[in-house]
Amino acid sequence: MSLLEGIYIGKIAHKRFSPTIHTFKYKHIMIALDIDSDIKKNISKILFGIDRFGMLSINTKNHLGGNESDLRSSLSNLLKNNKTYNPNHKMLILTTPSVFGHVFNPATFYFQIDNQKNIVELIIVEVNNTFGEGHIYILDELYKNKTSYTYYAKKQFHVSPFANMKGEYKFEFILNKRFISTQIDLIKDDNPFIVANFTGKHKKLSNLNLLKNITQIISTVYLTELRILIQAYKLMIIKKLKFYQKPPPSSKHTFTSSAPSYINSMKFIKWIKKFNKNKD
Repeated sequence: MSLLEGIYIGKIAHKRFSPTIHTFKYKHIMIALDIDSDIKKNISKILFGIDRFGMLSINTKNHLGGNESDLRSSLSNLLKNNKTYNPNHKMLILTTPSVFGHVFNPATFYFQIDNQKNIVELIIVEVNNTFGEGHIYILDELYKNKTSYTYYAKKQFHVSPFANMKGEYKFEFILNKRFISTQIDLIKDDNPFIVANFTGKHKKLSNLNLLKNITQIISTVYLTELRILIQAYKLMIIKKLKFYQKPPPSSKHTFTSSAPSYINSMKFIKWIKKFNKNKD
């Protein structure tokens, strides 16, 4: 029960249960890649690359604060005091690549895989909000059963302006050779408050499959923030949910995002705050 390098094609779904029901679902695509692998032999450098500008790319500067020269160094620095981390074991990143240098990833995942047993030992969840911040959840005591990996963690990061900081996350992962499912449940008072899920079918990482899905990859990257704004409009204007101001960061694992969103750079958040204040 593990994870393969490749392209994962599927859908992202989101459901809010309180104070009102609100759901949406979009096509979504992510790429899983061994951070130590050399893809130059098999993949066109014009089409896809690591740590260089290109049509599609995964860049260290866009992840984990962007303070190191490569992803392995970033993770080794982050996990230098973590007993579960093994720098000699395989580490896969699951993310959406940048398109001509631009990307905004609400969530990126890192999976440490035992080289012999082929099981996941450690998962890192990197979350970005539209306020220009990122946060890292280290899932190092995973509960494993025959079909999934599960971990619980207290909410430490302000993501949606329509939810306060109360609650606990349940992270659940189903990983196999055919598909992947990543689900994050925000639980309040023992009840689900928000459930977010990505499920994707595996395709081999190849030039042909990248070309077949290039339109979907581009639309995923460039439409993500527009979709966030559309859902924010529905929640604030139509359903009139309360807007929560972002509190100061309270965790050492919260950082200034090295890949800030257009929403933040174009001051949409300040406009929303001003609108909300005037409305009150």
